[in-house]
Amino acid sequence: MKMGVKKIVNFMLALVLLVSLAGCDTSGAKQSTKDNTSGVDTSSVVASKGNLPIIGTGKIKYDPNTVLNNGEPMTLEWWMWDSPDQFQKYADAYHELHPNIEIKVVNKAWEGFWTKLPLALKSGTGPALWNQLFLYENDVINEMDPYRFSIEDLSEDFMGINQYVRDGKIYWFSYGYMCNGIFYNKDMWKEAGLTETDIPKTWDEFREVAKKLTKWEGNRMVRAGFDFYGGPSATTHCDLIRTIAYQQGANAYDADNKPQYNSPEMKKALQMLNDFINVDKISSKDLSSKVEESFGNGLSAMAFEFGYYMNTLKTNYPEINYGIFRVPSMTNETPYAYGIYSVEGTPGINKNLNEAEKDVAHDFVNFYIASSEIQVQLCSHYGLFPSNKHVVDDPIIQSNPLVNALEPYINRYVFAGAEPQASKDVLTQAYQEVVFNGKPVDTALETANEDLMRALETYKFTSLEPLYEHASEAKR
Repeated sequence: MKMGVKKIVNFMLALVLLVSLAGCDTSGAKQSTKDNTSGVDTSSVVASKGNLPIIGTGKIKYDPNTVLNNGEPMTLEWWMWDSPDQFQKYADAYHELHPNIEIKVVNKAWEGFWTKLPLALKSGTGPALWNQLFLYENDVINEMDPYRFSIEDLSEDFMGINQYVRDGKIYWFSYGYMCNGIFYNKDMWKEAGLTETDIPKTWDEFREVAKKLTKWEGNRMVRAGFDFYGGPSATTHCDLIRTIAYQQGANAYDADNKPQYNSPEMKKALQMLNDFINVDKISSKDLSSKVEESFGNGLSAMAFEFGYYMNTLKTNYPEINYGIFRVPSMTNETPYAYGIYSVEGTPGINKNLNEAEKDVAHDFVNFYIASSEIQVQLCSHYGLFPSNKHVVDDPIIQSNPLVNALEPYINRYVFAGAEPQASKDVLTQAYQEVVFNGKPVDTALETANEDLMRALETYKFTSLEPLYEHASEAKR
């Protein structure tokens, strides 16, 4: 993933940008209540405080004039698995504010990250901070220190906070929504005689557009009009099945938190994907092993993908001239939901830190969350729709084609929560059985539902679908 247009080169540049959004507190430096008994000269740290602008445009604000740890040195580790250079900028900006504090960015391999982190936290060797991912909340929640913000203040500034309340506390939340859309090749679109007025709103319209974009050499498809298959390990096809089921009003879990993968709506969704290949002939299971490559290599004209794919295209396929539109729905009527989203999370804080370390860790998270500059950059970097209400209209955010496509509909996207990996694995298995092996849809999804029920017996999970803004409209 690549960073957005605006970069924090150093803190002074960031500060200039933030001054226009901030007020100033000139009352003098705020001291920690503990005395400095280390013998270390902290006068230079204290002297620099008192005239720095307050950061933040909403309820959550950050006062950089507080002297942390009595001005004495402290180093805290911050673990992550992606984009360390991007996050290092924020650690450096914080160090400019607090020269005695170093936030040490530690980039760990993705493979094994969520096995090693819980073990490290429990053994007392874990980091002070780490980037949280919703899928693994249950693995670390017992080792997390709750945030010190009020839920009311967070809700004023960020969308969807109620989804992250655990026993009246917040341990992390999403700073941005990773939403899906249809990526289309503009050059192929024009070649087929299509214009912006041909962007489809319904799946029936979509099929006709896709047929015009599909290319054949004799009986052999050489370019698919549409691709969605993520491959054996990716999940885009699973997400599309779930999306189409939601559009028909069906949640993935019932009121008792039991899976509904065998619902009529889910069956219709999987049948639609099979028909794209075998009936409509706008997709192919043979052209490419995964949609990321087929669209990038010109083997498909349209692709179902998420926001991160913009960075993939920019990095690996910069020559592709593309646009994005909202995923079509079943009819022209407003559906129960247009689609699904996943989330990128704020840092978790290790509850096993000593009190001084906790104070600094919480202070850093306050800085990270209050800064509109950081929130804009993160969402631009990852292609996210921001949850921060105050930055949606930022020019950098508005330059994101996915944000432009989805902004009118964003309150009609669903997040089910920290589901087990089995929720995707069983659906991939069902898809492969139907598409590659010819198994009946009903049989494949009955098996998938039974397998997921067994997986949930040993996995602590509560669906967040009932917290969806339009949950009362669900058929099931």
